[in-house]
Amino acid sequence: MRLLQVVFLGMFIYGLWIGMYGAGLLAGMMFLFNVWAERRFAAQDKAYAADPRNARALGPSTSDALAEHDCECMRSKF
Repeated sequence: MRLLQVVFLGMFIYGLWIGMYGAGLLAGMMFLFNVWAERRFAAQDKAYAADPRNARALGPSTSDALAEHDCECMRSKF
């Protein structure tokens, strides 16, 4: 997101500098939209992380999972 903001801000400044005001203003609007979207996404991510319904339960330990999925090929005595 930050890279896109830098690119659009650079395009905005360059567009105003060379006199292409339409393209510069369009890049400026995209810069503002990108800033707004980043803040909105961060707020949604924070709300999602704070919701206890989205917590994942811990699974079994590694040794328990290996013992549960034990098969013949693991007992080979080559």
